[in-house]
Amino acid sequence: MIKRIKMPLSPSKVEGTSGMTKISALLSADGNTILFSSYFDKKLYIEKLNGDKAEIPTIAERFYTNKDATKFVIGNYGVSKIYDSCGKLVDYIVVNYGLINDVRFEGNNTYFAINGTTIPNAKTKDYIGVMDESGNMIWTAKVYDTIAMLKFSPDGKRIMAQSSKSISVYDYHNEKMDIIPRPINGKYPEFVWKRLLNEDIEGENAFIFTDELENIYIAKNTNLIKATKNGNQFWMVGTSKPIKFLDLSRNGELIALVIEDEKGSEVIVYDKSGMVISHKYIIKGHEVTSVSVSPDGEYFSYAVSTPENEEYGSFIDFFNDKGYMIWEQKIKSTFVYDLSINKDIVTASFDDGNSSGILAMDFSGKVFYNKDMKSNEPFITASEDGKAFLLLGFDGSIGFYNREKALLSENYTKKGVIQQALMSKDGKAAVLISFSKDYKEYYITFFNNFNMTKTITSSWKVKKAVMTPDGNYIVILSQEYDNTINNANKITMYDKQGNTLYSYYHKSGIYDIAITEDGSNLYIYSADGYVYKYRNK
Repeated sequence: MIKRIKMPLSPSKVEGTSGMTKISALLSADGNTILFSSYFDKKLYIEKLNGDKAEIPTIAERFYTNKDATKFVIGNYGVSKIYDSCGKLVDYIVVNYGLINDVRFEGNNTYFAINGTTIPNAKTKDYIGVMDESGNMIWTAKVYDTIAMLKFSPDGKRIMAQSSKSISVYDYHNEKMDIIPRPINGKYPEFVWKRLLNEDIEGENAFIFTDELENIYIAKNTNLIKATKNGNQFWMVGTSKPIKFLDLSRNGELIALVIEDEKGSEVIVYDKSGMVISHKYIIKGHEVTSVSVSPDGEYFSYAVSTPENEEYGSFIDFFNDKGYMIWEQKIKSTFVYDLSINKDIVTASFDDGNSSGILAMDFSGKVFYNKDMKSNEPFITASEDGKAFLLLGFDGSIGFYNREKALLSENYTKKGVIQQALMSKDGKAAVLISFSKDYKEYYITFFNNFNMTKTITSSWKVKKAVMTPDGNYIVILSQEYDNTINNANKITMYDKQGNTLYSYYHKSGIYDIAITEDGSNLYIYSADGYVYKYRNK
C-alpha cells in the first residue's frame, strides 16, 4: 500500500447509516493525486502523495482532472466550474443545451464532449458536439437517437457515442464516422409510431393508461382523451380545472378524474363513451389526495384529507358505478394516500406525523386491517385477487400476509422510504420502489413467490414503475435529474426475477408510461407532446 486516506466525515453525519456513506473518487492519470467527495460533505477533497491538500466547495457529483491534477472541472450541466491545483476558481463554463459527458485536457486547453440529445421541442438541438474552454462549439454532429454516453479516445482525436441501438465512433477532426449497428445489450424496443394526441402543453400533471383492449387514455391540464391502439382519437372531454389524478378500470368501463384549483377539488367519473356518470364536489378546504377504480369497473373510491386538526376529519368514500355511496370510513389523520381498489378489497395508508397507520376493508365495509402504526411511512397494498397483502409492520419490516393475517413469507428490512409498490394479480410477484435520503439512492426490490429475489440500486430518480398483471414484465422510468423537460430519461424492462431485458434512452422528457397486459407494447407520453408506441421484442 502506498497511501491510505481517512475520510473527513464526522460520526454525526453518518448517524443512522451503519457508519457507511457513498463516496465518489478519482485518481489522476499520473497516479499522484486522489480526488474524492461524499454525499454528506459538500466538498471535493484533493490530496497528493507529497501531502499537499486542497478543498473545493461543491454539491456536484461529477468531476474531472488533467493528468497531473493541476486543473479540475466540476459539474456537467448548466454552469460548470474550472479550478486550479490550489482549489482556486479560474473560470466558468456555461452549457445551455446539453450535458458534459466527458472532458479532454490537452496542454493548457480543455475540451468538453457535449450531449444535446435530451432537449425536447428543439429539432436543431438533436446533436452531439465538442466545445472548447471559451464556450465555442468546434464540432457538432446531427444524431437521430438518444445518446446515453459520449467518451473521448485516449489521444483525443475521436469521440464515441453510445445509444440504445448502436455505437458510433467519430473522427471529428476529419468529419468521419464509423457505426457498429447493433444494440448494446442485444435488445431494445422497436419504434412503431408517434402521435400528437394532445396539443395542450400547460399544466404539471400528465398521465397515460391502457385498458385490456389496448385503448389509450391520456390526460393533461384540462383534457382527457381516449384513442385506439393505433393512435386514432375516440373522444376528448374538457374539464373546468386542471387534472390532478386519473385512474381507470382494466376493462375501460369506468374512468375517474380528480380536478383541482384554488377553489377546491372535484371528482368526475366517466363511462367508456366519455359520458359523465358521477360528479362529486368536495368541501373547500378539503383535498382529494387519492382516487381508485376497481378492475371490473363496478366501483370507485376517493380519499379526502383535511388540513384541519380535527379528529376524524379525513375520510374515504366508496361508491358503485352509478355514483351511489356504499360506505364512508372516517380516519383520524389529516393525510390519506395510496388508496387502491382490488377484487373486493380497499386499502389505504394515512400519516400526518401524529397519527399514522394502514387500512383494509372489503366492499361491505368489513375491516381487515386498521392499525395505528405509531411510526412514520406506513404502507399497505393488496393483490388484484384480494388474497395477499404487502405491508409494513410495526418493526419496520416488509412482509406478505393473507386475509387471516398469517405471514406468507419471511419479513424483509426495508431500505429507505417506500415510493411505489406493484403486485401481480395473485400477489406472488411484486416490485417495491424505495428511496434513501441518506444515500440519495433508489432501490428496486423484486419478489417472486413471496420471496425477495434481487435488489437493484439506482442513482437515477425512479419516476414510475408499471407491471403486467401476471407479474412477468416490469418497466421502470427513471430520470437523471428532477426536471422532466430537460433531462436524460431511461426506460428499463425487467423480468419478474429482476433480470434486465433492455435499457432504452428516450430523447425527450417523459411524463408517464404504460404497458399492455401481455407486455408486448409500451406507450410513452413525452414532454414534446407526442405519444410514442414501442414494441417490446
